[in-house]
Amino acid sequence: MVNKQENDDLLDAMAHIVYRKKWYDYVILSNLLIVICFPIGLYAIWRTERIALWWKVSSTVFVILILSAIFGPYDSAEYTAPQYSEEQAHQDLSLQYHQQIYNQCELNYWTLYQGHDEWILFLHGAGADHRMFMGQAKELSEYFNLILLDGRGQGKSRMLSNEVIHFQDMVKDVIAILDELQINNTHLVAQSLGASLAQEVTYYYPERVHKLVLIGCYNQHSETSTLWMIRNYLMTMITKVVPWNVLADRFGKMTSENQRIQEYTTLALINTGRATWDNLGLSAYDTKHVVSKYSHPHQTLLMRGENDYPEMLSPIYKQMKETNPLSEEVIIKNAGHVCNMENVYEVNRAIKSFLQTNQNQKTDIYE
Repeated sequence: MVNKQENDDLLDAMAHIVYRKKWYDYVILSNLLIVICFPIGLYAIWRTERIALWWKVSSTVFVILILSAIFGPYDSAEYTAPQYSEEQAHQDLSLQYHQQIYNQCELNYWTLYQGHDEWILFLHGAGADHRMFMGQAKELSEYFNLILLDGRGQGKSRMLSNEVIHFQDMVKDVIAILDELQINNTHLVAQSLGASLAQEVTYYYPERVHKLVLIGCYNQHSETSTLWMIRNYLMTMITKVVPWNVLADRFGKMTSENQRIQEYTTLALINTGRATWDNLGLSAYDTKHVVSKYSHPHQTLLMRGENDYPEMLSPIYKQMKETNPLSEEVIIKNAGHVCNMENVYEVNRAIKSFLQTNQNQKTDIYE
């Protein structure tokens, strides 16, 4: 006969066996596996009883949407004519139009030569075009010759094949244009992804670059943290699911509080297309490499708007200044990610002062 105490002990032991946690009963782990390895993650959430049915269904639908976005039809990235008048955008400047076929791309760019000794090549951010620098072109043309480029697959620079656009191809584009124009070296004024491009051009072709002005940029020559890799992965998945027009509108509003700039950014991104945006961003991160010390450091002005995610850019700029002792930083008031469009006067003054300053002097934009 089993007495009451022994019976209770037996029931407790059975309960412990029945309710002992399995690996898939850890909710955080199961949800993390949905992102890292979705087959195991789906198995885990459906196997456990600790996750509500609605969450299981929602997670499964999310995975299906992601897979259909990856392997299903992609939004067309074919060229569509930008909705703007070149004459109006170029204002009173007598820009000379160029079209150069290079590496399966119809590169479009504009130059202004007025007999100056030095050149500036402008490199725009991802999905934008040369128009974002028109506020700088008019004033700086009084002191420098200019090149304004529509980057590969963006603006009017259409692809001539379905070949995937890669960030490193844009490095070669820049050199091809300088060779075509027979320009030995130039200053680079670049924003966001264009600034990452400028860093790569300077690294691989240091003799072709004089000074750098980098606006609202990441450090292309640093290690990518695990957190950033996860963030980029999730962002890529989201951009493949959400309609591109919706994303373009959202990105436009994130870029600036100025409605005119928002509208410009949105239309430019729609023209660029989802595929080009994704390929340029991902390939730029894939090609990041660590540089602890430059063998040929260049004078560099690190510029950012005061509202351009300072908690993120401040440590990035600090690291870049430590790596390159010839770099300095300037913060533009009342501006965000596209400070060159939002506070044209202060940006132009800073650029002009920096480019005309000797190496042993510091830029003084408040002279």
